[in-house]
Amino acid sequence: MFRLSIMLISGATLGIALLPGYNEIGAFSTALLIAFRILQGISVGGELPGAIVFAAEHVSPARRGFVTSSISPQPP
Repeated sequence: MFRLSIMLISGATLGIALLPGYNEIGAFSTALLIAFRILQGISVGGELPGAIVFAAEHVSPARRGFVTSSISPQPP
């Protein structure tokens, strides 16, 4: 799931970067921008639990609690 989340946010970001402007495709560009931003938000929602599990699996059992508790979402 972590890998899927990373791929989803990367694809949405690439889509935003390649998005044509309003003068080229009209209001459809605005709709696509909103759709890409929603995909980015959904992928971030799936990224946090994936990051915690990934960190918990790759750290020694003695430091597992410290490492997983230090992972927190960034405030908006």
